[in-house]
Amino acid sequence: MVSTPRPGLTLHTSNRLEALADQLADILADPLSSPLLPEIVVVQSNGMRRWLEQQIALRLGICSNVEFPFPQKLFHNLFRQAFPQAEGTNLYDTEVMTWRIMPQLSRLATLPEFGAVANYLRGELTDLRAYELARKIAHVFDEYLVFRPAMILDWDAGGGNDWQAVLWRKLQQAAPRQHQAALGLRLIEALRQGAPVPERVSIFGVSTLPPFYVSLIGEISARCCIHLFVMEPTPHWWGDIRSQREKARARQPELFGLTDDETSDNELLGANGKIGRDFLNLIADLETVSQREDFVSPTAKHRSSITARPILLEIQGDIFELKSGPPKAKRLVASNDHSLQIHSCHSIVRELEVLYDY
Repeated sequence: MVSTPRPGLTLHTSNRLEALADQLADILADPLSSPLLPEIVVVQSNGMRRWLEQQIALRLGICSNVEFPFPQKLFHNLFRQAFPQAEGTNLYDTEVMTWRIMPQLSRLATLPEFGAVANYLRGELTDLRAYELARKIAHVFDEYLVFRPAMILDWDAGGGNDWQAVLWRKLQQAAPRQHQAALGLRLIEALRQGAPVPERVSIFGVSTLPPFYVSLIGEISARCCIHLFVMEPTPHWWGDIRSQREKARARQPELFGLTDDETSDNELLGANGKIGRDFLNLIADLETVSQREDFVSPTAKHRSSITARPILLEIQGDIFELKSGPPKAKRLVASNDHSLQIHSCHSIVRELEVLYDY
């Protein structure tokens, strides 16, 4: 009997992408209420989409009627469903904003706030400079809409008197409350009043999302079945580890609220995992109905081996166990161990050649 998936957020974590693909296939094997409804699997790249299509087909025999939108496209579709009257040209698309900003730069150049902008536009190739500046401003505004929605809403309400705020208010006069930050708030209100949502959404292998999107996911999960698949390098909590630079910047580790044990966590993960760590802290605040973990130790098959383990495996094992070796300790590396190589290439083409030769 086909049933509608229950609303709520389920978090799937693993250090193996194949294990997450297995869990996704198990979910997709349970059909939606209608065969005409598409499955929605949010991905971060076209490469991940192609890989998932192959993995789903391998496990289920076919991959059909599955949509693979990027995160921004998913929320754009949700806005369009909730507010069909706003359908039409997106005046806050970066390309459209570029051409809307360009004429405003000359019109506003006489204002005191635009002194620096006017100085920049003086001289030769004024039109080209105006276009290039408008394009950069459009991209910055696009980033603000996703990562600084509160600031944008404050500008809408009249806050801020610098040239960016003044320029933004000129833009939004043509389409008030139709940009992403305002639509997000309107979507939350609409969801609470019964706006349509998909039956099920799976978010797979996305390494990070803006806090704005994460908060919307939390709201949507109250009425929609959402599965979030996240790659984690370790089954242990690592949301509070810090790099040596961050510890030094704070002068004393205890200023971060860290214990002596926590300050000895894996330094490689602490130095290079900030984006993943911030995302982990964001999703940790979401209300989940269930959580499924499937972790496999990288060194599990080699623990009884008398030969030296590959150096890459040693590094992966230390990250998995969230530990660092003694600072001055040396590890034996076999002469034929090529598991970790460092190549200094002068161009992307040369990088591809090295990868191909390998």
